Amino acid sequence: MSKLKPLVALLIFSLLLVGCSTTSNVATTTEVQNDINARFLVALTAFQRKEFELAYGVWLPLANDGHEGAQYWMGHLYEQGLGIEQDYGTAFRWYALAAKHGDTNAQLKLAEFYAKGTGIGKDPLEANRWYLQAAQNGNSTAQYKVGEMFELGKGVRQQPHKAIYWYKIAAEHGNIQAQSKLGVMLARGMGTLSEQKEAATLLRYPAEQNHAEAQYYLALILLDAKRTPTDLKEGVKWMEAAANGGYGPAQLAMADFYNEGIHLEWDPKQMRTWLQLAAKGGLAEAQFRLGQMYELGEDFPQDYAQAATWYRLAAEQDHRKAQNALGSLYAKGLGVPKDLGEAMLWFRKGSGQIR
Repeated sequence: MSKLKPLVALLIFSLLLVGCSTTSNVATTTEVQNDINARFLVALTAFQRKEFELAYGVWLPLANDGHEGAQYWMGHLYEQGLGIEQDYGTAFRWYALAAKHGDTNAQLKLAEFYAKGTGIGKDPLEANRWYLQAAQNGNSTAQYKVGEMFELGKGVRQQPHKAIYWYKIAAEHGNIQAQSKLGVMLARGMGTLSEQKEAATLLRYPAEQNHAEAQYYLALILLDAKRTPTDLKEGVKWMEAAANGGYGPAQLAMADFYNEGIHLEWDPKQMRTWLQLAAKGGLAEAQFRLGQMYELGEDFPQDYAQAATWYRLAAEQDHRKAQNALGSLYAKGLGVPKDLGEAMLWFRKGSGQIR
């Protein structure tokens, strides 16, 4: 027997059930709604079983009749190419219909499509409009995105107080990213003790869920000079967790701990390991410091070519000290061919004259 038969039978049964539930030839509004709900659930069950063609066949007429849930799922099928050929333009049209009918997941999708230019021309302002609408309708992911929009100034003027407002709402709805961001923003302020405590409380849960940025900022709070030995020990634990999670600033902090013998015993081998990880991960400050060590022969064999390589990587990220250091190598012909023109170029960048 085909694996589709049980679901087809369930669909037929759901349709017959409504027909048998009344002696009247005219279905009541409640009966019609029950029929629609039954068909929608049949399609959802088929989708969960990866029977996408069946789900498509059941959702399509519902979507054509204006069912926003079915319209959203039609968009999803076309976006992912499930049971039908992938078509971002058609996906966008179904999401747009569902979004206009008030489906918040479709509103979020519409925002993402406009933000990325998927299936439609890129339009940051329209993306922001749909993010805001979905957020106002209670979608926690959209609330997080609106918070990010105001924090980073994406298409709007940077307004930290509005960012905090939306992060708080999203966090209250269980969004871990928003909880982490809110804690980070408070931690960066490092204001009153009560604000630090609030930040630590907010950061602890996402930290426990292996959110590296939250672990890093929780560590910074716990490693504050006014903290107890127990706090300091826990701070080192969270810093190491963030570093092991690949978070560059935490890796650099671990290098500093081992280099300076603060919080951990002095260990140059561990220092080199963490510094190299941070540099290879793309952290400009770590790349600059690694370049310095190669140039001066500190903790690494002196190697001007390696110094130039790491300085250049940091300089290309607009690290001013690295730009000047690279200019100096070009001026002296150390690790790179002597080139006064190139040296002047990097010196000018390092002084902020050009970008």
